Amino acid sequence: MDDIEVAYAEATWDTSGFPHALTEIVKFGYKGVFARGELLESYIDRQEIFTEIISGNEIGVAGSEGVLNVLNNDKIEDSIQNLDYRLNFLQKCKANTIVVTDDNEGITSSTIEDRNKLYSFLNEIGGVARKKGIKLCFKPTEESIIKNKKLIFEMVENTREDNVFMAFEPATLTMMGIRPQTFLPHIVNRIGVFILSDIKIGRLKKDPEVKKVFPCRIGEGLINLPLITKVMECLDYSGWVVVKQEFVKGYSAHKLLQFNTSFIEEELELII
Repeated sequence: MDDIEVAYAEATWDTSGFPHALTEIVKFGYKGVFARGELLESYIDRQEIFTEIISGNEIGVAGSEGVLNVLNNDKIEDSIQNLDYRLNFLQKCKANTIVVTDDNEGITSSTIEDRNKLYSFLNEIGGVARKKGIKLCFKPTEESIIKNKKLIFEMVENTREDNVFMAFEPATLTMMGIRPQTFLPHIVNRIGVFILSDIKIGRLKKDPEVKKVFPCRIGEGLINLPLITKVMECLDYSGWVVVKQEFVKGYSAHKLLQFNTSFIEEELELII
């Protein structure tokens, strides 16, 4: 998998600790860092400092994330302005990926008119991103108006293949009721970024009858990442693979980085 580059998301560190997080990520040999949207916002008036931190560590910025709200007319303009700011910031950092989700404030169902509105905005913003050398990657979730396999295919059919890509995160797809390993071959040509994360199901101590999804260390949860990675390899995927680790109680960011790196190299056989 020579055409794959592995990046690590800095989500388990505080935004104020970004320089230290970057030093840690570099020590483990990662080619890129994936930055939370909150991190970019914290440097909104200090973009030069951010780029200096990056260049000083000789690491690339794989990308960042953003939110698009198209069903609330009062928030469309702010949403687009925010994405435009992030695209300009990422362009300065020579990043080539932005992962976008749709936030529609609890709307659980959608009409074809709603979805066409989303596709139109994705095409428009994706075109702006492409001109800046950045791939716009849409990530469907349980709370998205694109919430199942049929609607993902609809999105693919209604967006330009050079403007809009998919962020493929097996953990999120599993929560949507989609089997990632069987879905991957049908969508591989539109994948712009591959996100490795893991989840487990637990019960609340206060109410044992209630099940809840919890983040966990990569490889310790429900997601069959070795199998999915093998499928990815067979399909000749090329591009960024982002290791996305959420906070896990009892583990420091350093320990999570150390554990995940060993798993990725030994079990997934990815070259960092």
